[in-house]
Amino acid sequence: MTEEKTISFDDMHQLRIYDPEKFNDAVSLQEEAVNFIDKLQLFQSVVTNIVTAVEQQGKQIDKHRLKAIGLRLRVKGEAELRRRKEEELQVRIKEKQIELDRYMAEHNYLRKVEQEQKQLIEKLSFTD
Repeated sequence: MTEEKTISFDDMHQLRIYDPEKFNDAVSLQEEAVNFIDKLQLFQSVVTNIVTAVEQQGKQIDKHRLKAIGLRLRVKGEAELRRRKEEELQVRIKEKQIELDRYMAEHNYLRKVEQEQKQLIEKLSFTD
């Protein structure tokens, strides 16, 4: 496979050792390779931008997720606090109800005593 080397001049009048058709193919291939490399670099920059955007979105999502977890815990704690406060208030209501019942019983007893004393006073005042 010996390739014959021919010396020729191209359109720019430069001396060429390769066959003009092969040389043009090589130049075309080189231009396509440069074009491919440019497109590959553009693709790389697009991929880099997308990866950066996805990472930023991931950070935002993590931030919002942590905030949601914190709010959920706060709501759960608030619900627990309300439940305890309600229990405390129910205990206070029962204590006040017991105290009211005791005062009502004492009031009724004192009314009864007052009524008996009035009757006694009336009875004693009529006996004179």
